[in-house]
Amino acid sequence: MPNTDNAKRTIAFFVQGHDVQYGMHRGTMTLLNGLRNLGWKTTMICMVDGPAADQCRTQEIDVRCLGDELAPVLSGGLVSKASKYLRLLRMEKSLAPRIADILNEIGADGIHVRSPILVRIAGTAACLGDAPCFWHMPNEISDRYPFQLNQRIYRRLCRRRNVVPLANSHFTADSLGYGSIEPHILYVGVDAARFNPQNVEQVSRDDLGIPQDAVVLGIFARLTESKGAGRILDAMASMTSTHPPLHLLIVGGPTDTPFARSLTHRMAEIQASDQLHLTGFVLDPQRYYGSIDIAVNSRIDPEPFGQSVVEAMLMEKPVLVHALGGPAEIITDRTTGWHVTQPTAHAFSQGISQALKDRSKWVEMGKQAREEALAKYSAVAMIQEYTQIVEQTLTPKSLD
Repeated sequence: MPNTDNAKRTIAFFVQGHDVQYGMHRGTMTLLNGLRNLGWKTTMICMVDGPAADQCRTQEIDVRCLGDELAPVLSGGLVSKASKYLRLLRMEKSLAPRIADILNEIGADGIHVRSPILVRIAGTAACLGDAPCFWHMPNEISDRYPFQLNQRIYRRLCRRRNVVPLANSHFTADSLGYGSIEPHILYVGVDAARFNPQNVEQVSRDDLGIPQDAVVLGIFARLTESKGAGRILDAMASMTSTHPPLHLLIVGGPTDTPFARSLTHRMAEIQASDQLHLTGFVLDPQRYYGSIDIAVNSRIDPEPFGQSVVEAMLMEKPVLVHALGGPAEIITDRTTGWHVTQPTAHAFSQGISQALKDRSKWVEMGKQAREEALAKYSAVAMIQEYTQIVEQTLTPKSLD
């Protein structure tokens, strides 16, 4: 049963457990550790005993592992999706009671989940354990199905499984819809001490092979086509007369894929190989911001939030963003960065040109960016908002 002492709430976090790279996991761990610092008790429940469990053990976080099988991602054709969905239902039937037993054992006040694939299992376990499920939505709900089918499924799930949706932006909240289900807005908070230019030992341009006089754009993301790096390179190729020359630093991997190789080949074709720099995945992205002038979020489809945008802001860098989704909410055009209305090479080249015209303002824009990020998107702001949501959710029960 849940605790009655709200000064010592207990929250279980439920994850797949196989991937500790990039923003989603960083956001989860920032929240978990922030709650621990408040004196709350936390437990990590992992589908598999993998990197997430190992990381938690090193931090002396209570870890429970359910087995060696990940929940399936509902991808592929109709037959494949149907097969995977049936498998997910079987997992729900077998795992939800086990998770509920863990919730009861630790006296959990709630279970926290991010993955849409896991929210059904978590919601059923929450119902069995008589506790709410807090779903911090990482992505928009797809509208590609007719009659708003996807939205209806998730709204029904929230109603029937005691799921409290926490949208990472207004854009994400709108994709779920409103009515009987009203998503809270909970921006993903970033550790402002970790992403602080005053606290970081920066990787130098010399270490990366970047000239000191270059204008450096930086993308901090997985190296996949959807992140738009190819279109930024095309934009740069159309601006060959720019002086000083433009360079692109991509902090993220994998770098051994056909797409990554296509980027290096593209630059070689225009004899500009020395203007593209790939680091691969790194554990300490904050150390690389000192080598760039402008951070870029060039995701082609809508970015639900944009954690790397906030990290750049905290590192006092203005950000050029495809202004669709969360980044349009986060970045104020011509104040903390620049909006690009279309994810095309031509539009990005226009955005870069405007940024170059504003070069004298970069330092001022970066400082303004950090101030705004501290106020709205820091870990402190997220944790304060989260604890208020938890208390609001649990208070009606305590008054019964």
